[in-house]
Amino acid sequence: MNMKAFGLLTSVLLAVLILSPTSDARRLSERPGSCPDTRGIFGACVVTDRNCFSDSECPRHQKCCSYGCGRECLNIVT
Repeated sequence: MNMKAFGLLTSVLLAVLILSPTSDARRLSERPGSCPDTRGIFGACVVTDRNCFSDSECPRHQKCCSYGCGRECLNIVT
């Protein structure tokens, strides 16, 4: 992938994350517990099957957490 395509993909992903509305249903589906501390971790800006917008999209033992330049299903910290 060349740098121009990578920049375009990154821009599109950020726009989707920023512009996606936070609905009441999404807030109601928020799971208890916390996301792990991901400060200092730099993830690649790629779309994977782990990307999410809300906890309801993740397996029961995971939350939708900020990770790198997007959100991923990560194990809950209690």
